[in-house]
Amino acid sequence: MTIDIGPAPRANAVRAAETRKPLTSRYRWTICALLFVAIGINYIDRQMIGILKPTLSADLKWSETDYANIVFWFQCAYAIGFLTFGRVIDKVGVRIGYAMAFTLWTIASIGHGLVQG
Repeated sequence: MTIDIGPAPRANAVRAAETRKPLTSRYRWTICALLFVAIGINYIDRQMIGILKPTLSADLKWSETDYANIVFWFQCAYAIGFLTFGRVIDKVGVRIGYAMAFTLWTIASIGHGLVQG
């Protein structure tokens, strides 16, 4: 009487190694996920001024002209960032360039909390 224990253990190990994804593949998807989250935060951050307009206008006594000036200068700063950071990223590389852009964006966001007038 023989007992069937299935395929040989060596065959199972070979099959498991073939189905296992390499570490670089998982690392790339982690980077993609982090970039997706950072870009999502960026877009949400850009939409906040429009969503908060009624509340901020009432609290800070903004006129329509004041609000238009804020949005205009924000868009100007954004356009200048687009124009300059393309060249910066070409010179320093994507990793360092994206880290610099993220750092500057964070500093600018923190700076909004320091505005008093």
